[in-house]
Amino acid sequence: MSKYLKLFVLLLVALIGIWMSAPGSVPAQADVNADTPTTADIENPNLGVPSAIKNMYHPTRFPDVYLLTRPYCLFTTRADYAKILKGQKPDTVASHGSLWNYDSDIPIIFYGKGIKEGYLGAEARLIDIAPTLAYLAGVQRPAAASGRVLTEILKPEAATWTSQDRPKVLVLFSLDQCRNDHLRTFERAFAYLTGNIIAKGATFGQGRVTDAKTETAVSHATVGTGAIAGMHGIVGNNVMLPNGTYPLAVDDGNAGPNNGHGDLNPYNLLVPTLADELDRRYDNKSIVISSSSYGRAAIGVAGHGAYYQGGDYVYPGADKDIVFITNWYSGVPYTNTDFYALPDYLNVGLNPDVAVKPWLKKYYGLDLDTSKWTGDLTIRDKGPYAITEAPIGNPTSAFPWGEKYSFSYPMIKAGEAEPDQLQRYQDYKSGVTVLTEKYSETVKTPFFDLWNFDLNLMTMEREGVGQDNVPDFVFFHLKSLDAVGHKFGIYSGEIYSYMFFADYMIQKVITWLDRNVGKGNYVTAFFGDHGGTNIPTRGQWIINEELKEALEGQFGAGVLKQQGGDQLWLDQAVLQAKGKTNEDVARWMEAGFPWLVRAYTKNEVITSGKCQ
Repeated sequence: MSKYLKLFVLLLVALIGIWMSAPGSVPAQADVNADTPTTADIENPNLGVPSAIKNMYHPTRFPDVYLLTRPYCLFTTRADYAKILKGQKPDTVASHGSLWNYDSDIPIIFYGKGIKEGYLGAEARLIDIAPTLAYLAGVQRPAAASGRVLTEILKPEAATWTSQDRPKVLVLFSLDQCRNDHLRTFERAFAYLTGNIIAKGATFGQGRVTDAKTETAVSHATVGTGAIAGMHGIVGNNVMLPNGTYPLAVDDGNAGPNNGHGDLNPYNLLVPTLADELDRRYDNKSIVISSSSYGRAAIGVAGHGAYYQGGDYVYPGADKDIVFITNWYSGVPYTNTDFYALPDYLNVGLNPDVAVKPWLKKYYGLDLDTSKWTGDLTIRDKGPYAITEAPIGNPTSAFPWGEKYSFSYPMIKAGEAEPDQLQRYQDYKSGVTVLTEKYSETVKTPFFDLWNFDLNLMTMEREGVGQDNVPDFVFFHLKSLDAVGHKFGIYSGEIYSYMFFADYMIQKVITWLDRNVGKGNYVTAFFGDHGGTNIPTRGQWIINEELKEALEGQFGAGVLKQQGGDQLWLDQAVLQAKGKTNEDVARWMEAGFPWLVRAYTKNEVITSGKCQ
């Protein structure tokens, strides 16, 4: 290479760097760090539509324009941004939702019957989990599943199993908003997971989220069905429907006349899950249990239960599986009993201790009205599924590298009344129900998940999980890992403290399985549904109102019908009146917003070729 060519290349690189760091209409909080992923870390967006975006395509639910932002960008409101400018801590200091590596590189781990021990694989995807578990259970993979069976992690004898040999229980664990590097950075907190599950199971150097919208509803439906989002239909925590409404993909139980439906309805999930297939294959003899503090996760994995439309069952002969949420609007287990079952032992009227406040006080010594979650708090488990009398937590309040941290937070939201103890969909249909956000702070501690896991273990015990040769299915969700990360940060003292409790919860479940089902009689899979990043310190805030005003100023009032972060739905009549198209909007945005890498129109995605 001549010296002139070298100088030209250096100059070109410098000019690109200047362009990429140019200030935009939305102020950047900080320069992007040197380790920021480049577009080469995914696919070169200038050469074609990234497969993760193509995987999102659904004929009626895909947006008119899909935005690929620069790394570490977060959409926020003008009001929240005003707080930031005043030096106040925003409500969300970390988030996710993009296809960049910090959001899409997640742990995927298998452990148990038929799984090679101490195996490290190269790459697996969320869509591979359901086909692999289906293979081990001897059932048809879910109908729309496009993932592969991870044969490299399976012991050879699994290929010749009879019905007597198969695992008695399939257990799924979701580590919500857990990045792959969390397991290395915070290895001390995840001592049991690392030393007993990863060391004796199979894990992957790179786990991949399959879809561009790295959100709870999307990934859990992908894991449950083995299908990409464009097939299962859950293309965001909210979905755009043909009638123009934009509801939550699954309403998460904020029920009552003034608070949405709260109906935990699987209407938006368009294809069957692994749990649905188990019901079909084994004539409803498989016990299916799925719970979470968010319905979008529990139903995305569990599936349809006895769901019907217009009086006809979507899956004829299906029964009401046990699917419930530990509802932070009421502090008790809740379900839609039109489609799912809530056993009597989870009925707060028959068993008052199942509510979050008495449970945590009775078994962990925590009084939600007065106790504080502190950095050095330790608790003792005196519950029915306790496995140690030793204190649980991190009493040193120190990171692995020795740095100390301290914090103290109330466990309930001040000023909120005790909510009605709503438990069933039918309950609220018959009268006025008062729900509050009293326990919205409890969700942002480790202790809400402790309660959830205990109720799941109670259900497993009462239902006789693993006591015959028909494979059962159970889902556990470490949802508060996500809530804590959002509020306090990806590498915060709070998230590190939480992980000590999470590791204990995992140990409790494995110990229960060993005692009640038997070692070697079950298989487990662990996955992160998405990662996350501390956006305010590394990237740029994008103000929703400013984006809307800019679009309307250029293309006409009302042109932006709906925005879901990086997804834009446009009013085609307004565009036509201006003589413009979706393509005009996309190209105009690319030219005018430095935080934007590419804007992909629906038509570009349709014509871009094969997905996955």
